[in-house]
Amino acid sequence: GWRYGLSALMWLPLLVVLAARGKLPKGIWWRAIPPALFNTLGQILYAQTPYYIGPALGGFLIRVSLVSSTLGAFVLFADERALLRSGVFWAGLLAVVAGSVGTVFLGSAPIQGATGAGIILGATSGMLFGLYGVAVRYTMRGIPAMTSFSVISLYTATALVVCMVIWGERGGMAVLDLSGFNWLMLITSAIVG
Repeated sequence: GWRYGLSALMWLPLLVVLAARGKLPKGIWWRAIPPALFNTLGQILYAQTPYYIGPALGGFLIRVSLVSSTLGAFVLFADERALLRSGVFWAGLLAVVAGSVGTVFLGSAPIQGATGAGIILGATSGMLFGLYGVAVRYTMRGIPAMTSFSVISLYTATALVVCMVIWGERGGMAVLDLSGFNWLMLITSAIVG
């Protein structure tokens, strides 16, 4: 909630200036809803993943986004369907899936710090992030990236801050206990991320 909230505050002036100049693209507020929903749900599940699985494996499972974004692109974009006839594409997609499954289930040592819930959370958040990318391409066509991300970020931040206030430790105020270095990392992450 804090990270996305800070990020949205950083992007908000762009929206204010564009709105004041009458240059916000028509329908942007409605068009941003589908990608914001995918992004918000992905962020919520991703934030839960470390409680059930180690960070390295959780980060690896995000790669499911490659599969979901590819399948979503096939459904929504006719120009992407040419890949369906490519043996190289299918071999690469199969390698991604096999490598992911193999990493999770076939390692020489049992997965440490992982649970079934963690694997499902990590993979599902990855799937949602892939669908987020496809939704951005589909709904925000013709809108500058900074403008579309600003609106999506504002929607996502609003939902995440509400979740943080309701379910976060001390309503999200545990952040006040962070060291100066950790505050710097939080702010840097909000800006860079």
